[in-house]
Amino acid sequence: MNDRTTFDLCHPQRRVWFSELLHPGTGIGNLAGFAHFPGREEELPKLGEAINQIIEAHDALRIHLTPGSPTPKQYFAEFEPHELEVLRLDDHGSVLREAAKKPFELMHSPLYHFDLVQLPNERI
Repeated sequence: MNDRTTFDLCHPQRRVWFSELLHPGTGIGNLAGFAHFPGREEELPKLGEAINQIIEAHDALRIHLTPGSPTPKQYFAEFEPHELEVLRLDDHGSVLREAAKKPFELMHSPLYHFDLVQLPNERI
């Protein structure tokens, strides 16, 4: 870990980090978005491959944070394939709300999370 080049956080990154310090484990800094991809369940591996190709091609999606003084630092992590979880949509959309609020570890982990949501008519 010590042989990686690190960089200072920009102001918006420091605000997210500080919000996490004030409200740990709440997902307060999460931003959720959804996109509809028409397809069938057997096509999920292709979608997963496409997402991984995008992550591999763009350094900004591989930024990780590491503790620093007085604030964390950021570094570019090596590409690691992302496993997609398939969520089943319930009648009230609570699975989406819960997924959007789910906190994640800020240090030494991806700063994103992708899930697939299967709609009631078996579409993805």
